[in-house]
Amino acid sequence: MLLLLLGFGLAPAETHLVWLTGNMDLRVHDHPAFLAAAKCNARVAPVFVADPKRLAATSPTHRRMLHACLSALDQELKAHFNQGIIFKTGDSVSVVSALARELQASVVHLAHDITYPARQLNDAAIESLNSNNIHVNQWICN
Repeated sequence: MLLLLLGFGLAPAETHLVWLTGNMDLRVHDHPAFLAAAKCNARVAPVFVADPKRLAATSPTHRRMLHACLSALDQELKAHFNQGIIFKTGDSVSVVSALARELQASVVHLAHDITYPARQLNDAAIESLNSNNIHVNQWICN
């Protein structure tokens, strides 16, 4: 049922990139961005960018937890939807913007985060993506 709900296996009309930031958004079953993309019958391309500047500001414990959560989600996506996470490294905004253009994504979905660094990152990403005519949807993931 979830396969049909998410639209995997159907002929997608467009590509939606789901930018996983690691801030309470590493799940599928109730993730608003995955559900929104499915309603549009879009090809879903989940991506996580390992941004060295952002990761340097986290503890080793946080990085281990993040790695474990990303690995589990990647396996779940591969097992159920035959589509794993696209893992990239670099400046988050530049990488996501370039990947969205490369995949010809019409929409990028990301989790809304109220922390100051995340808001700055989201604002920069939205500006960059919008300048390339790529729509951004922010979702509350709690």
